[in-house]
Amino acid sequence: MKICKFFKNIINEDNRTSAIDRSSYIEKRLTEQIQWYDNKSKKAQKGFKFFTICTLIFNSLIPIIVIFSDTLSFEVKIVTTSLSSIICIFSSLIQLNKYQENWLKYRTICENLIREKIFFETKCGDYKNCTDPEELLIITCENLMSNERKDWLNINSKNRSSQNQSASNYSSTSS
Repeated sequence: MKICKFFKNIINEDNRTSAIDRSSYIEKRLTEQIQWYDNKSKKAQKGFKFFTICTLIFNSLIPIIVIFSDTLSFEVKIVTTSLSSIICIFSSLIQLNKYQENWLKYRTICENLIREKIFFETKCGDYKNCTDPEELLIITCENLMSNERKDWLNINSKNRSSQNQSASNYSSTSS
């Protein structure tokens, strides 16, 4: 029996495997998740705005360069073609990395988690007459985060299945 307690204490000292008790849920789990979603949202927002602004600027430069050049010299053709290629790459990166979608999704989840935390701490909304507000907070917040993970898994499984389908279509047509 003492050996089991010894190993249990060792496992509980490791933050990655330790169980979170109800009293420390806000501190150890909820606050960290709010910060994670906030950081991810900010990063996605910066990526979206950077690539979108660059695309707008480069798109605007092409007609100006063409209009103000006397002839379409080789240099002008290289500059305009290069700008067009960069625009294409930036537009593809925006779509590929889903900056805008992730920005909005992460921001929404972050704000919902903050709202639940505030309701819990001020005993408002569903927490006002709840017999076990800690349990309600944990269930609500974990459901919010779980739904996001399910969406992520669904999107990735669809992407994999479409890639597999494309690969099998390619192999069947090349035979």
